[in-house]
Amino acid sequence: MVHAEPPPPPGPNPRPPTAAEAARIVDESWRDPDWGALVWTAMTTGIRRGEMCAVRVSAVDLDEGRETLWLRRAIRREPGAGWTEADLKTHQQRRIAPDTETVAVLRGQMERCRARAAALGLNYRADGYLFSGAPDGSTFLTPDSVTQRYDRMVSRLGIETTIHKLRHYSATELIAGGVDPRTVAGRLGHGGGGTTTLKAYTAWVSEADQRAAKGLGAGMPQRPAEMDDAERIRAEPRYPYQVVAAAVAREVADGKLAPGDPAPSAPDLVKQHGVSLATAKRSLVLLTEWGTLARHGRSPLHVVGPGEELTPLAPVAVEPPSSPVAISPPPMAISPPVTAEAKLLTLTVRHRGQDVSTFSTAANPASPAALHSILAAAVRRAGGDEGEIGDYEMDVRITGEPEPLLTFVASPWTG
Repeated sequence: MVHAEPPPPPGPNPRPPTAAEAARIVDESWRDPDWGALVWTAMTTGIRRGEMCAVRVSAVDLDEGRETLWLRRAIRREPGAGWTEADLKTHQQRRIAPDTETVAVLRGQMERCRARAAALGLNYRADGYLFSGAPDGSTFLTPDSVTQRYDRMVSRLGIETTIHKLRHYSATELIAGGVDPRTVAGRLGHGGGGTTTLKAYTAWVSEADQRAAKGLGAGMPQRPAEMDDAERIRAEPRYPYQVVAAAVAREVADGKLAPGDPAPSAPDLVKQHGVSLATAKRSLVLLTEWGTLARHGRSPLHVVGPGEELTPLAPVAVEPPSSPVAISPPPMAISPPVTAEAKLLTLTVRHRGQDVSTFSTAANPASPAALHSILAAAVRRAGGDEGEIGDYEMDVRITGEPEPLLTFVASPWTG
């Protein structure tokens, strides 16, 4: 009797994104330049998500002729310790030569990190994480958060893929460009001298690692130009006040609101969109920042006409108060999440829609009394009358976070 042998298991099928899908992914990710830089780097280098989260600025050498990304550590979840920085999967460090465009992306990312820290009066750490949620680069992103954000993005695009398949994209582009499997294996961190790489990518047909970089750069989609903040918000509003502002901006663009027409009032926006009064006021402030609406002196807000000259209130530098001024009763504000901790806050004060000052101080964002004291002190230091505090509002954001936690609106009060 002849015994039949079971069929061999199917070979690996990486199924990377197509060139058209890769272009859409890059274009979508670049709505946020930090996120776009991470996705681009993952696509061109093929490094693992945990390795990407652990890259420090000190491990990136962008000097001409020595461009190198040095992978030394990875972020992984350890039993009983949670997310931590540990050795690489293969326990062997490796260096990758980035292509010319990726060098520009990495250089831009480091410049953004340093500029953001300087704007907050911080020094970006020399060993700070290249991709970090902290303005000084002191904390790493977790691999799971990166995966979740990537999954949400490709789901919006209708593309069935995962962030791990960016490794496949990088490998297949290199192999299709004629780079030998041993070099590809070195870039991906595969063991076995290229054996693993050959098994995984036989469906796709080094002189040196630099040749790999040049071959990959030619196959990458074009990196899109960065959108400014206003374009990004109008295209994809994330918060209620942005949604309302984007809707009004569309009415202006469609001609439903003509130049010189009165702007919708905050109470009108409350009725139309079902938002709070503070959210409606914040949307009107955003529209004035975009130059869609304007007011002259004490005149009502109106739709800006072509060539109309705007006369914004000149900013006044305001130092954070040295000690809070007790004011009672507590003013009204949007209710933030309850917390008993003081946090480093970045505060932007506006007077009738125009920026007056931006500064940082430590305070409890859940305390209306504390926020009222800070706003009152800022009004006085700007030369304003505290009795007119109702004409002011204050954006409150946790330092390092991209969006306001709340917009504080105080009612005029005299004791």
